[in-house]
Amino acid sequence: MKRSITIIALLAWPLYANDLYLIALGNSRLGLLWSLDILFFLLIPTATLVWLIRSKRISILEIGLGSPPNAEALIAGLSLCAILIVLFHWNFDPWAGRMLPWRLYAGYDFPKDQPLRGCLIAYAALSAGFLEEVVYRGVVISQLRKNGKSAVYAVAMSCIIFGGIHWSEGPAKVLATGLWSVPLAFWYVKRKSLWGPIACHTLYDLLIFTRVV
Repeated sequence: MKRSITIIALLAWPLYANDLYLIALGNSRLGLLWSLDILFFLLIPTATLVWLIRSKRISILEIGLGSPPNAEALIAGLSLCAILIVLFHWNFDPWAGRMLPWRLYAGYDFPKDQPLRGCLIAYAALSAGFLEEVVYRGVVISQLRKNGKSAVYAVAMSCIIFGGIHWSEGPAKVLATGLWSVPLAFWYVKRKSLWGPIACHTLYDLLIFTRVV
């Protein structure tokens, strides 16, 4: 179990530390903010994942990426995304924000006058959709299940840890994202594949960041 906790901690810490510079910089120095985001959110977790896979501490198969994405997973991901937008973005998130308004950081800014706005939105949606699902669904759940923990326990811990990475955005965001991720976690447990959750997460973020919904 200690080994699994170490693996989870190695992958989780950069995304928790991510919020420290978000609070410090806000959206006033976007160039530095996005440079640090690429370092903490993309490069460090990716390098750690590659090292863990190459050293055979985890495998691509056990985290749910052993087979290529198929139509069923993608359709399910898109359908789940539509349901989550209605349940959370349009209903639960606004309610939670009113009930628990405290927060240190207001969220990423994608100003319309920024020349690289489209690239930044694509990067943010893809990096979150892929890496967060790999780490907080694939690695966390598979490691806990490997150590004999029940599916319910593994899902609960996955959602708690995932919600926690949004700590700077306040308790409403932590609660909302934790609950939001429950169906994605159960999908992974049932299907042993991350492609549905990745499709759902990526599209959800893309729609939110572009303010289509």
